[in-house]
Amino acid sequence: MPDLDDSQPTWYRASFRQLIYADILPFACTFIIAGLLTALLPVDEYINSVTLGPSFLVPIVCGGILAQVFSRKSALDGKIAKLVWIPPLLLLMAAIYSWRSQASDNSWRDVWNNFIGTHCGSSECLNEVITAVFAGAVAYSASSYLFLRNRQDRASGSL
Repeated sequence: MPDLDDSQPTWYRASFRQLIYADILPFACTFIIAGLLTALLPVDEYINSVTLGPSFLVPIVCGGILAQVFSRKSALDGKIAKLVWIPPLLLLMAAIYSWRSQASDNSWRDVWNNFIGTHCGSSECLNEVITAVFAGAVAYSASSYLFLRNRQDRASGSL
């Protein structure tokens, strides 16, 4: 983990913080909520549908809430927060490319089932984790943008 002392440029520290907030925290919240739901509810199929694919509801909601908390620290944090979806997108694209490059089960239907849908095998469902990180980061970016725009509108008195 890089050392984020005061000798680093401000944008570097803000970028690193926003990547943690947008990419790791929604993912961690998803697993905490999934664990709690698993302990409370006996039906595992519905828990998977809510926390991961196909709805990705929990990472999206967590990403939106976390953006409201963490993107208001400074204007720089807000500007960087609008771009934090790019690293998870690159990771998702690399994973899909890797999946499509394999010898068997490489159709687009299989990509859909293993990255988004509910018809995946046991270990192939792990690819939905990459999609969940991307969904949480997109929600974080969109929510951050809307929050900053609303804050700017209030400051200028146009609301």
